[in-house]
Order: sequence, then structure tokens, then C-alpha cells
Amino acid sequence: MYRKCGGNALGGHLKALLYGGFWGQAVAGAVLDLLSGKLNPCGKLAESWPVKYEDTPSFQYYPSKERNSEYREGIYVGYRYYDTAGVPIRFPFGFGLSYTKFDYSGLKITPEGVSFVLENTGSRDGAEIIQLYTGLPGARVFRPKRELKGFCKVFLKVGEKKEVFLPFDSMTFRYWNGRTGQWEREGGFYRISIGSGLTDIRLEGEVFQEGTTDSLPWEVNELPSYASGRIRSVPDEEYERLLGCPIPAGSWKGELGINDALCQMYYAKSPLARLICRILKHRLENAQKKGIPDLNTLFQYNMPFRAMAKMTGGWISMEMAESLTYAANGRHFYGITGFIRGFLKNRRLERRYEQALKGKTAPEDKTEPNVGNPWSKAHPQLWEFILFNLLSNCATITNFVVMWLCTGWVFKGLADIPFRFFIFDYGEDALGLCGFLSFLTATALAQMVNFFVQKNWVFRSDAAFSRAAPRYILLAVFLVILSAALSAWSQKLFTGLGVPEAFAPTCANGLNILAQVAISYPAMKFWIMPGQARPKKNKKKRRKNDAV
Repeated sequence: MYRKCGGNALGGHLKALLYGGFWGQAVAGAVLDLLSGKLNPCGKLAESWPVKYEDTPSFQYYPSKERNSEYREGIYVGYRYYDTAGVPIRFPFGFGLSYTKFDYSGLKITPEGVSFVLENTGSRDGAEIIQLYTGLPGARVFRPKRELKGFCKVFLKVGEKKEVFLPFDSMTFRYWNGRTGQWEREGGFYRISIGSGLTDIRLEGEVFQEGTTDSLPWEVNELPSYASGRIRSVPDEEYERLLGCPIPAGSWKGELGINDALCQMYYAKSPLARLICRILKHRLENAQKKGIPDLNTLFQYNMPFRAMAKMTGGWISMEMAESLTYAANGRHFYGITGFIRGFLKNRRLERRYEQALKGKTAPEDKTEPNVGNPWSKAHPQLWEFILFNLLSNCATITNFVVMWLCTGWVFKGLADIPFRFFIFDYGEDALGLCGFLSFLTATALAQMVNFFVQKNWVFRSDAAFSRAAPRYILLAVFLVILSAALSAWSQKLFTGLGVPEAFAPTCANGLNILAQVAISYPAMKFWIMPGQARPKKNKKKRRKNDAV
């Protein structure tokens, strides 16, 4: 493509510019033919070149500041925005000069399309790319000033003429009507523009089109920013009318998913994940201060977890990447074990592929690796109960540790004081007041640990804390009373069975734990934490800054 630059183009540093995108291996010969005049340049720009980045329609909205990316510019992307809003640009859409000249004449518009005569009036053979634009002045449904609806390339020798026809089709005048749920056509006199580029219109005319519905999605006065095309600062209220719903909350909070970026780990539950996020951010800030861009760190900082499975040459699988999100969300045990399991599985699959390449075995399908434990997905209720019991060991460990500390140190001096109240009977053989206070403290702390472990790791419940906590306190009080009463009775039972006095409290404590699990599992599942499990994954979009 040949660009003849005026005095203000590109800062006035160039008199002419030859631009080409996606050059191939024969670029040198092609450039030589164009610069020497052996061939005539005839390309056109497929995008608008703005004066500065701040002039682009999505500058105010992209990249997103948190989780949501808002497309407030709507249909005003690329030339549709610059032309409608009257924003000056460096080079317009469809622009491109030639060593020869072309004249347009004899415009005829019919319901089937547009025809006209194109003539090469210059001194060189060449091709012209003709562009057809439509617009509807006074439209009730907002739309760009001009929209490209057709184009064709015509080669002409010097002095040659040719009649060109550009047809209309079912998409030429239509728009999407969200109210009727289908493509519709607004009635009126459409402006038909034929030219060599968006800002180089040679012929214009009108054609009338019947409307297909009176049920319009919006009225122009309801969306003034979109009616004028000036969408740089669309108010929230107007954007919500366009969406047809409130603007979704996009703050970075809650659990991280595989589609979330590493920069979002600043609110992760894992301290290690937050530390990694701070390190990456610190490296970026240092690079900015030095004026030397650190592109690798910038890429890592904005990379979603799933990209690890795409950018590590097979060393990290999708299962391993998802396990990292579990660890970042504070589920360290589940995340680490899942990562190790995924690593071993991934290495096994790699070896199978290596052997398959050597013709020793058949390859195993690796396109969709199973994420997580397949058995657990096939038996979710049974796996939940097993996980409940496994992670109840967190409470068990807390119970035993606190019990040993209290009986051996904190309340040891109270072992000779009998304690009898209501159903509680702690004599000297049951360590007296020391035994009662030790069981009470150990059980209370164990239940506190159990609440958070089961809610976040087992049931993954979204039940409100304000509702779940009081119910759990009632359950915990009942379990504490049961534990305290049962412990004294069971210690006597074990002592009577010949169990050594020093080991009897531990046996009694084990019996208490079994009773607590039998009662707490159904109570927590169906009464305290019946909320729906929090989703693991969130979807995001990507967007483009300029499109035809």
C-alpha cells in the first residue's frame, strides 16, 4: 500500500510512506517493483489509524480495572466511531493512494444493488478497490454514520472503462433487534455512498427500504450517547438501559478461578499467593522506574492460570493449573495433592507419547485431561462424606493437642478438685476439674476449627456466615455438653475395663469424636450449610480495540 503523507502526517517527517502488512519471503522484490514504478500500488487500509491511543473508542473502558470488561463503546468500533463522532484520525479506514487516477460516474441505484462506471484516467495500468457504504439519516435505532456493506477490486488499463455492479443482500440494511429477538430492517431513505475510501466518497444517492417491525429495541432519546456516537463517557444509567439489566459487579473478590489472572492473587486467601503477586508487581514497578519494559513479567502478571497449561511446553497440565487455584484459594492440602497427582499423571502421559512416537504403544488421548479426581466426580456424595471424615482430623488433632496441653500443663493443678454439676461427674479418677476444663476447652476449639474447615473445604457452602454461625454455635454447645458428660462416663468405663488411668482420657476422647462426627455431619450438611457449592470457574472475554 502506498501512503502519500501531507505536511502534518506522522509529524511531518515523511513525504511518502509505503506500508504493507504480513509481508512474505518475496517482500524485497515486491517493494522494489512498487518503488520503481514497475507495478502500481492498489491496497487499502483495513483499519483506521488514530492520531493517538487516547482517541480510540475503548480507551476509557479497556483494559478492565478488575474482573469485568465493559464494552460501553457498543457498535462504535474502529471507523464506525471515528466517522460518526467526528474524531480526527491519521489515516482513515479504506485509505490508499495509487500512481494512477480513477473517475466514478453514472450512478444507478435499484432495489437489487448499485451500478456505476469506473474509468482509469491516469497514466498507468492499475486496480481500484471500490467501497459501498450505507447510512440512515434520522434513524430511530442508533447506528453509525456509514457502514461498509460491500467492496470489489477492479483492474483497468489506461483509458479503460468498466461498469461495476455491487449487489444488496439480506445483510445490507439490517440490524439486530433485541426486543423481537431477530434481525430487522428499519424503514426509511438510506444514503448510498460509493468511494475510494471512507473519507473519499465519489458518488451518493438514496434508496427507500420498507421496515419489518414497529417494535424497536430503544428510542434515540433514551440513549443519547449512542445516538450521537460520542461514547467516551457513557453514564451508568444509559449503559444499563443498553444492557437491559444492572451492571454486573466486577470487583475482584471471592474465589479465584482458572480464568482469573495472576495479578488477581492480591486478594487470594493463600499468603504465598499474595506474596507472589506482590513480587511480580514490585518487579513491574521497578522496570517502569528504570524506563526499561519487562515484557516477560508483564505477561506473567496478566496471565490467567489456564495459560500455564498452554505456555509451559507440556510441563504443567490443566489439572495442575486448576490445583494451583485451589492452593491460591487457601485449600493448600487439596491444591498440593492435586498438583502432585496431576504432575505424576502428566509425566505418565508424556512417557506414553514418547513410546507411541517410537511405535511401541498406542498413544493415550490427551486433548481433554480429567481435572480433579474422576472417582470423586462419579461419586460426589460418598466422596463428600469421606472428605468430611478425613478433614475432621483437623479438629481431632486440635482436640488432642489442646487436651494434652490442658491436662499436662494449663489445668494440671486442678486435677485433685472433684467437679460435679448437673450431668457432669468428674471425680479424681477423671482428673476432676482439670478433666472438665480440658475437655471443654479442647472441644470448643476443635469445633471452631471444624466449622471453617468443613464450610470452605468440604461443603464449599455459600451459606451466609450470619446464618450458619449461630446454628453451628447451638450444635457446638450441644456437642460440648454431650462430650463433657460422655467423657466422664466413658473414662470410668475404660478405667473399669482395665485401661491404664493415664490412657483412659485419650480413649474417652476418641469415643467423643466418633459421636460428634455422627451428629455433626447430617446437621452441617442439611441444616447449617445447605447453601449451593461455590462455583470453581469464572469465564472472561477478550476484546479487540479496532475492527472493520
